[in-house]
Amino acid sequence: MPPLNLGTNGLSRVFNAYHPEPVAAMAQFRANLVRLGLPFDPLGGLRMLEYPGYGACEGHAAFAGMPPSFYYFVPGSGWGSDGAPLVHPLDVNFPYRADGIGLNLGCPLRLARALEILYALDPSVQNDVIPALKNPSQHLPTVEELLWLDACRHDGGIRRGRLVGNKSVDWEFISQGVEVMLEVKARGATWPLHSDGAAFTPQPGCFLEKAYEKFPVDGTVDLLRVVAITGQTLVDAYFKSYLKSDLISFPNIDVVVYRHVIGPIYVFSLNEEHMRAASLRIRPFAPWGCQVHSIFVFHREARDERIATVNHTRTVPEVRMHEAVLVAPSIDLEPPAAPYRVEIPTRGASGEPIFEVITPCQPL
Repeated sequence: MPPLNLGTNGLSRVFNAYHPEPVAAMAQFRANLVRLGLPFDPLGGLRMLEYPGYGACEGHAAFAGMPPSFYYFVPGSGWGSDGAPLVHPLDVNFPYRADGIGLNLGCPLRLARALEILYALDPSVQNDVIPALKNPSQHLPTVEELLWLDACRHDGGIRRGRLVGNKSVDWEFISQGVEVMLEVKARGATWPLHSDGAAFTPQPGCFLEKAYEKFPVDGTVDLLRVVAITGQTLVDAYFKSYLKSDLISFPNIDVVVYRHVIGPIYVFSLNEEHMRAASLRIRPFAPWGCQVHSIFVFHREARDERIATVNHTRTVPEVRMHEAVLVAPSIDLEPPAAPYRVEIPTRGASGEPIFEVITPCQPL
């Protein structure tokens, strides 16, 4: 089943499904998009991908289906399965050959909320952010950069970060009497930690290496240095082991807050006081700000070839970090009895993958 091209008139399908005030939110979203003037059209390219139910078959119980996914394609993002073929399955660029929300696909709800946040900021801050939001290779990371402000309890006065050397963090603000320096990173390339399991070993510093140089070396009691990460991998012992290694390597980062594209917020630190201080200043995202599930597509045969090539297993390391989990309001969604698969029988002129959902058993 290929995606439906909803176009500009299909926006109501998205907001009626998720937003408590869909009519006003849609009107605001349309106005903000006109004001921003993106070089691509999220509304004209709005897609809906459906997941039909299927009957029982050998090894699988019947399943009633899932809510649809809504998305728009970002041409020129630098990600996607349309990249040049890789000669070797372990080519360092293989993580970029995936399609998904936050990689080359955008979520209209996330963009709508990001624009609300953007236009509530000081005009001088808006002018600093807008060029990145309009750059296709920076558009989706910049959406996440704005959304993380939604998860921060602050006393107003949000500004761009101070210079440390010739670099600066994304945001600074005061929260409950403490100055917070916040650097936001999108870490889409860590997704094989989940799909490849023991066969994938990320590069040292994969989470924090490009963030630490933006923070001052010396901390103070009234300063909290935080890196916020939106990623494509789930939190498990392997994830924690790599993150802990980064925190040890870069001691001028006090706290890491992490969120899978649709998951809860995790707070990690090597210092319990820092973890508690950050937890008091972080709040769960609004439930309407994202969909109940997320599209993520990788090549299964290439994954299997990588695993066979590496042919080794890891032991689960002992990880001791201070952590907290901030869970957003729960959404009732029954997981599928077996995973859906997709094929990409064709592509749009800009390289957009045209997905076709394949059910594991005969569709209902």
